[in-house]
Amino acid sequence: MLEINLESEPLSETWRNDTVSVLYELARQFPGQPVTMIAGRERLLLLQDRGRIRHVLVSNADKYLKNFGGFEMLFGRSRFTTDGDLWRQLQAISQPYITGARPAEVVTASVTAFERAADRLLAAGPGPVAIDPILNRATGDVIADVTFGDHGLDIENTVEDLRNVLRFGSQLSWNIGSLSTPDDENERRIADASRARLAQSITAALERSGAMVGASGLLKSIFEMEIEGSDPVAEVAALLFAGLDTSAAAMVWGLFLLANSPDLQKHLRQQVRGVLGNAPPSLEMLQQIPDLAAFRDEVMRIFPPVPMLGRISVAADTVDGVEIEPGQRLMLSIVGLHHDPQTFPRPGQVQLSRYKSGRLDGAAAQSHMPFGGGKRICAGVRIGNVELLTAFAVLLNRVEVKLADLSPLKFEWTASLRRRGGQRLMIAAAR
Repeated sequence: MLEINLESEPLSETWRNDTVSVLYELARQFPGQPVTMIAGRERLLLLQDRGRIRHVLVSNADKYLKNFGGFEMLFGRSRFTTDGDLWRQLQAISQPYITGARPAEVVTASVTAFERAADRLLAAGPGPVAIDPILNRATGDVIADVTFGDHGLDIENTVEDLRNVLRFGSQLSWNIGSLSTPDDENERRIADASRARLAQSITAALERSGAMVGASGLLKSIFEMEIEGSDPVAEVAALLFAGLDTSAAAMVWGLFLLANSPDLQKHLRQQVRGVLGNAPPSLEMLQQIPDLAAFRDEVMRIFPPVPMLGRISVAADTVDGVEIEPGQRLMLSIVGLHHDPQTFPRPGQVQLSRYKSGRLDGAAAQSHMPFGGGKRICAGVRIGNVELLTAFAVLLNRVEVKLADLSPLKFEWTASLRRRGGQRLMIAAAR
């Protein structure tokens, strides 16, 4: 098996500062191969092929626990940071509200949120526009309206505080042996202040919901839950994070890819306008644009919102010839899975032709895992897919995007995959 010493220069510096670039490079140089990553006494196993990743996530998932990294200290005992019985109890509280969201309602909420986002993008132009905060706000509006209902949260400030906490937590998530990143005192202060504000605003929303006579909904159910070891505030924060961060990241990368390919942008805009005419998108209309669904899935294949998943083995196992010891830390590279040229030829390119009637099939379908897989697959996958489809339709119809930053990509992994320093694009009204 291939072994790589992460302490060797310049790899150690790259791993500390741009971990995701290492994943892309490993996928390019050693597609599909397992890699042992060594840092002092620490040995991590990186998997980047379909068979082994599906073994860990799906067919043999009970032998592997989720590795929560630095997020347990941030989200407490929530659905996001627990396993076993507590996770199942928390899932039983929130999942009915998530899976119960009707796609048509998601479309309606998304149209409203992303029409406002388009207005904000246009108002901020025509010079380079920082698009991340605008799309973060829109996705926060959607998940809160669809899942929480009458929530009373200040979504703009809540999203900003959540991002501050995530940014700090992500620095701690993959500390490995001698490559551990020391705390930045200023970042910690910002994260602590944001966490305190989050706790205050979420507590107020929970108490407001709990005091409403005859009210029902997710917030009230969380307020009233009596599950030993759970943390209602952490549960709301975790559900907000899960619902907004990955979707917002995918939208940002989608606009980046459209800006990189004016012909693709023009093609998709023509298709969207050909179906919508002057009407707002409906679920039935969106289903008539298979190339838009293909583009959404290509965005998440090229830039998976969660580029790597962490697991810890609880028992000995054999994964396609690779021996796993109890306590072994594993990194499942979704980047490697999505960029394997055996499954996805020319993996760095958007190719709508991979999708027949808007869908992948066969090995490609089994290898497309932007929301994870198995029992810990992202709970809001249905909401996210519909929201992304609607957002791209609205934004293509309203705005034209062009590149503003031609420098090489550098990545920032703050729970979801972002461009370091944020994404800036030139924005104009679509003609």
